[in-house]
Amino acid sequence: MDHIENKCDLLQAVDNDPVDIHAHKLVLSLLEKLGQRSSVLDIGTGTGLIAKFIAEHGHNVLGIDVHVIPIDDEGKGIGGVALPIDTYRAIAVPLDGENGTLHLMSTDVFDFVPSTRFDVVTALAFLHYVKDIMELEALADRIVNWLNPNGYVALSWICGEDGITRSVNAYFPRSSEVEAILATREFAEIFSEKVRVTHSHGENLSSPGESAVEHSHSFRFSLWQRKV
Repeated sequence: MDHIENKCDLLQAVDNDPVDIHAHKLVLSLLEKLGQRSSVLDIGTGTGLIAKFIAEHGHNVLGIDVHVIPIDDEGKGIGGVALPIDTYRAIAVPLDGENGTLHLMSTDVFDFVPSTRFDVVTALAFLHYVKDIMELEALADRIVNWLNPNGYVALSWICGEDGITRSVNAYFPRSSEVEAILATREFAEIFSEKVRVTHSHGENLSSPGESAVEHSHSFRFSLWQRKV
């Protein structure tokens, strides 16, 4: 644990948002289990901020997303990297931390073909973007193929068992579905939390152009290790 410095740094940026706070608790739980210079694949990296945090704690991280998201008005990403990132080409991001590395790549997770295996795969706020349980199974198979022996997978997603108070045409995996899929692939869960959140964001699907409607749903956060 001595390689985890300034735990508050990640939490100070979340403005008490319960989803962010629990996601960061999950990341900190992961970091406590990793050896130095672990290799990490961050699926659905978004802005890359979580990937950057992991990298600055001494790990080698590749963040992938269909569209890596700018964090400023000039369309640049973390570390001042110009976006969009070229498809299938990993761009190095400068870091201030201790000896880790970070690369970002624009690619779909189902098109991604890595040249190496990873000690960790993270997919935070991602599983609710798969279209159905068959695609979820296919993603799990890819993660298995990408992991080194005894590798970790960290997940968070909008889970379907508690309902969502908003009409959305999307697939929200139930916790039991994810648990069964991972258990059959010889993963054991070592961290789990679920939180119910009420917030508003995105487009008002009922009245386009108007502000988003407040809604509630549950988020699941879990860390698994493959025992092979």
